[in-house]
Amino acid sequence: MNNKRLILYCFYLISLNSFSQVGINIDQPTATLDVNGNLKIRGVIDQNSPIAKNSNKQFSISNKVLVVNDDGIIHYDTNIIKNSYVKGGNSSNSTSLISLDGISGWNKIAFENISFDYNNKYDLNRYEFIAKNSGIYAVYIQYTTSSLISASNVGVGILKRKASENIYTLEAEESFSNVSVLGISVSPPTRKFFSIVDLNEGDAITFVASGLSLSIQLLGGADTYFTIFQIK
Repeated sequence: MNNKRLILYCFYLISLNSFSQVGINIDQPTATLDVNGNLKIRGVIDQNSPIAKNSNKQFSISNKVLVVNDDGIIHYDTNIIKNSYVKGGNSSNSTSLISLDGISGWNKIAFENISFDYNNKYDLNRYEFIAKNSGIYAVYIQYTTSSLISASNVGVGILKRKASENIYTLEAEESFSNVSVLGISVSPPTRKFFSIVDLNEGDAITFVASGLSLSIQLLGGADTYFTIFQIK
């Protein structure tokens, strides 16, 4: 009798495992839950609601998204795209210029303070932004000199460096001709520039100024800063 019960119990476990797949609108399911049709969820608990916070239904927010492969199987992916948002400048009253090798007429602007960087992709040692994701980036740069500028042409630009390379190329620039009256420069000391840049993963950009000697100091704080955000 005990042997018969054992055999029946084993048969029950085998049957339970064999028929543990549930199909909706499908005769032969190939997953634990195989749905052939639309899926509608009528209600979802708000993570920040009092019900969720005061019950065991509270969950931890994580960086995961549900994706579907070619076979229709749903799984989660932690490698979701995080758009980059960066703003940097200098907390001090001045911003320095650094000479560049191989790029004649341009000096790198040394932004040493980051207000926020949601992807941690600004390198404070090289003063450059490194793209974590390929895409289109909107870039704004502004600087203000500590005094009026006497040079004939003063500009601002963006240099691009491809991934795994050390050579910069001029991606975009804007130059301004100074105006003088009776030999006295009357041009404003502020230069600003906005551009759209296409970057691949690992590409880097840095900000530069032309027509300024290394001895000229740029103002810091709200007068000299940059912003970068990914738009696609």
